[in-house]
Amino acid sequence: MRRQLVVGLGNYTFPNTRHSVGSMALDYLVETMIGPGAWTFDGRLNGWIAHGQLNGPQTESFKKLLSGPSFLEALRLEPASIGEANVVFYKAKTLMNISGPSVMKAARSLSVPLSDMIVVHDDLERKLGQLSTKLSGSANGHNGIRSIADTARSLEFKRIRIGIGRPANKDQDVAQYVLSPFAPDEKVVLADDVFARKLKSMLVDLLWTRMGEQESQ
Repeated sequence: MRRQLVVGLGNYTFPNTRHSVGSMALDYLVETMIGPGAWTFDGRLNGWIAHGQLNGPQTESFKKLLSGPSFLEALRLEPASIGEANVVFYKAKTLMNISGPSVMKAARSLSVPLSDMIVVHDDLERKLGQLSTKLSGSANGHNGIRSIADTARSLEFKRIRIGIGRPANKDQDVAQYVLSPFAPDEKVVLADDVFARKLKSMLVDLLWTRMGEQESQ
């Protein structure tokens, strides 16, 4: 069975901060798409992992859900179903800027090539909650991405970038800003709109796209 790896970047010593929005996003996705308590700590991989199986978009169950009243049900990861791809979620127990060795150790241990890895991370240059994908290329100044690229000796992996915005006060130190927690109203926007709808749909679309590429080979 094909296996894909979804990585959420963050600083485990600073959870629920702007810089850790990637790991926050994975916490939400794992709980809602697989179930509470799905995370397990793996000391060999120096991080937390969760497993799910993804139904392919051409299955009858998907078509039925897609035409039904609840589109979000079509985006669920069903651990007990007959899936077309095994999806592993991973969060490293390390600091963002040195996450590369842990992430790549997980990828190699799980036998996942870079082409089947998606990294979810924060983006200072986009407004809060604005999402974008990047299929490969430059780290754009993001130290976590740079650490992964340096360890892998390649920039050929996919990313989902979640905007955290820049500080409203231009005099505020950026390093201090990214390690600050989200305001209560920002958390609502992230959970109810960004994570629940936009991110989930974008992630599943990337996973299915890769599955389709493999199927055609």
